[in-house]
Amino acid sequence: MVAIFLTYVFFIPIIVSCSNEQQSISEENSSYNKIAKKYEGIAMKMANLQDKINNYAVSSFQNRSINGIELTQESIDEYAVLAGYEEGFITLSMVEEIMDKNEDLIEFGYMYVLEDLNLENFTKLKISEIIEGGWIADLQESPEYENLNGIEKEVLVLANTYAKEISMMPTSEQGRFWDGFTSGIVGAIVGGFVFSNPLGMVAGFFIGMFVNHLAKN
Repeated sequence: MVAIFLTYVFFIPIIVSCSNEQQSISEENSSYNKIAKKYEGIAMKMANLQDKINNYAVSSFQNRSINGIELTQESIDEYAVLAGYEEGFITLSMVEEIMDKNEDLIEFGYMYVLEDLNLENFTKLKISEIIEGGWIADLQESPEYENLNGIEKEVLVLANTYAKEISMMPTSEQGRFWDGFTSGIVGAIVGGFVFSNPLGMVAGFFIGMFVNHLAKN
């Protein structure tokens, strides 16, 4: 299972275009639309990525036992290098932190985890609204949004863009896109603070979603 998890993590660079990989999240005055443009199509890209990883897992691991594989920095680096990352780009501590947050999420609920992440009250409120009710059409119009730091803006726009794309799908298809969404947002917050760039935040988002998937299976 850990081997499948690592494979999933290191297909992530295809999600964010190369032009955005090293972009910092320090541009606090970036407009909502400018940020959202980076994440266009994020929901469908996630679904396609998950299908790709599931197919890869079946073909690669169906004849091998994957129980008892230790998650180490060395094993993470092995997959990272194969995917074009430098060693140490995604750290063992980051992966373990997202796993720990997901355990808290399952046991105590998302508000407990959000409180523990030291976010602005506005960010916590809007993340909660997105989780409970879907995308927020006027998010960018609030003065409190403009006053957020770059990481919290980026997380909110990622979450809202994802939710908006789901809202435009047929109702019968929406369920699979919402599954693991809350864990993904928690992972994105962790990734945002660790990396301070969109690629790292998207990495955290998908690590969170997949950790949630593993926890249920």
